[in-house]
Amino acid sequence: MLISATVVLAVLVGVGVVAFLHSRGTSTAQGGQLRLSTKITSQQSVGLANLGRTGRAGSSSSSATLLFAGAGGLFFTPSNGGGETVQSSQQWQADQMGGGGFVLLFSPNGRCLTAVGSGGRATVQLGPCDTRLDQRWYHPYERTDAQGRDYWALRSASNGRCLGLGTASSGGSVVAELQRCSADKPWQQLIMFWSAY
Repeated sequence: MLISATVVLAVLVGVGVVAFLHSRGTSTAQGGQLRLSTKITSQQSVGLANLGRTGRAGSSSSSATLLFAGAGGLFFTPSNGGGETVQSSQQWQADQMGGGGFVLLFSPNGRCLTAVGSGGRATVQLGPCDTRLDQRWYHPYERTDAQGRDYWALRSASNGRCLGLGTASSGGSVVAELQRCSADKPWQQLIMFWSAY
């Protein structure tokens, strides 16, 4: 009797383990993630700005740039109009998600900032908005400067890399890229949310 009870118990445990592993595999295969909330808790229209090495918006030596999507990809382009002006061509909709993080929609074309790949081959591009893990961006607070402005890093939820300024391009633009997040908080990875209004 004791042996048959032990066998039945072992079979039940085995069935439970198989069912658990199957349910995890199914949810991963269907979404590449575990149940992310699609509820938007707040929205704001912003420009995603980097103030450059000097960190002085609106000054004559300012190298402030705003994230922009063009035919050649994603670039940080010079801020037009001076100060903290966000042109409609540089505007993003930042949707705070109920499950954490932001989804960032490029207002001119309705596509979302998407992390692709991992490690040194990771890139950033625009893709159809689906709010999956590769479109979730966490924004750990980094610091407040002498002018009282707050800075964040934009870190991909899917690969843990940070959005930053890469190599210089034509017309004062700089290629946007995903970089290893640095504990030193380099200026290339410091992002401000400028109000679009």
